Amino acid sequence: MTETTRSKSAKKPADHKPAAAEQVSIEHGGVKFTAARGSLDSLRTIDMLERGLISTTLRRIIGDKKFEEFLDKNPDAGAEAAGELLEAIAEKVGAKNF
Repeated sequence: MTETTRSKSAKKPADHKPAAAEQVSIEHGGVKFTAARGSLDSLRTIDMLERGLISTTLRRIIGDKKFEEFLDKNPDAGAEAAGELLEAIAEKVGAKNF
């Protein structure tokens, strides 16, 4: 097989958005949203969780708009609901040791 200029050139960086295959759909508390596989494995996310910044962590993973939608549909949600949402996300994104 002949090498082309394209095959010899440096790889271009990928877009910062996760590929569709890296996204998983989650439905919890009456809200449908997506999250990236491995979204609970990043050091920044782990740090937020260790510091007890649960709502900040959820906003980082599912986005402000979906987090607000979750709060609107679950106005009495508290710490238990936040934990359940994190568990649902962990299960779908394949988080290890969560």
